[in-house]
Amino acid sequence: RSEAVRVGNLVLNVWMRIIRGLHHAASLCDARAWDEAVALYVGGSSQYMLYALAQNYCSDFGTCNDDSIAIANHDIMEQFELGQSIIQETPFYGCNATYTTTLDGK
Repeated sequence: RSEAVRVGNLVLNVWMRIIRGLHHAASLCDARAWDEAVALYVGGSSQYMLYALAQNYCSDFGTCNDDSIAIANHDIMEQFELGQSIIQETPFYGCNATYTTTLDGK
């Protein structure tokens, strides 16, 4: 039980930090800040970062795609790449749309 609480707390706090980073990046059209938010999702060697957690559990919950990549990871990485390209190619006034588009998945 304590492990579930610890991991749940970590996941929720990291997710909110990622959302804050994406919002900050979109509001400033800052590609570096966007990259930092994505890096926080992907993590490094930690098995508790969100990308790794989705990978670890996708086989348990049947949410892996044919390439054994968690569908959640595949989908969010596509949205992260879309957001990055919009930030790099869009004038300042259009960057806030990136944030909304990425979170809504549209």
